[in-house]
Amino acid sequence: MQHALPPHLAPALKGTFGRDQLIGVKAFFGGGEASDIAEIRGDGDYHEAGSRTLAGLDRSRPARPTPRTFVLLVHHETS
Repeated sequence: MQHALPPHLAPALKGTFGRDQLIGVKAFFGGGEASDIAEIRGDGDYHEAGSRTLAGLDRSRPARPTPRTFVLLVHHETS
């Protein structure tokens, strides 16, 4: 992946969390071509749309899936 992950995930995550507190978002990916894992978790819960977005990105596929990115969502978008 040549760019930062959050801008790619923003459209999939926008409006999907129903609270105004900090929300932790983890991205796990890896596993190679045969067993690829692309998973987004928001506050510990699997996020389907975010995971689909991550799976579709041009990114590295390390052999062992591990948390690769952690982001804090600070507040709801109002505009």
